[in-house]
Amino acid sequence: MPVDIDVEGLLQQTCWVVDCLPSQVPAVSEGQFFSVENLLIHGPRRVELRHAFATVLLKLNCYHDFLVFRDQRKKAKRNPKPEKLEKWISRNREHLCIALPSEQALIVLPTSSTCMELYHPTPRLLEEMRALATASGLFVWRPNEP
Repeated sequence: MPVDIDVEGLLQQTCWVVDCLPSQVPAVSEGQFFSVENLLIHGPRRVELRHAFATVLLKLNCYHDFLVFRDQRKKAKRNPKPEKLEKWISRNREHLCIALPSEQALIVLPTSSTCMELYHPTPRLLEEMRALATASGLFVWRPNEP
């Protein structure tokens, strides 16, 4: 069944983040954001963070059809086996884009970030994402406009 999803167009839409922090860190901050971010991406806690992302996405896949694009591959894998999706997320070796065709939304999971990006969520999808993120110790918020 062919699915029409405009990934490039979705990347231009409203973006929310699913993050380990409850809000955006100000550009001028007294804290150690970059040092902590580096530790969360490359240190031993990266396993916990990736596990939380996997938990959110696996649960979300119970409600929505997923088209998973890995790195620069043009062809998506529709609803990969949960074990495979969890492995891709946990390994953190490649950039993942997950299209939700029924919602015309996109989730981006970069390898070098402490957050997932959620583009063009419907109110229902945003509510689901907030509930799942909260249950996994994560936060959903909208970044400040540039």
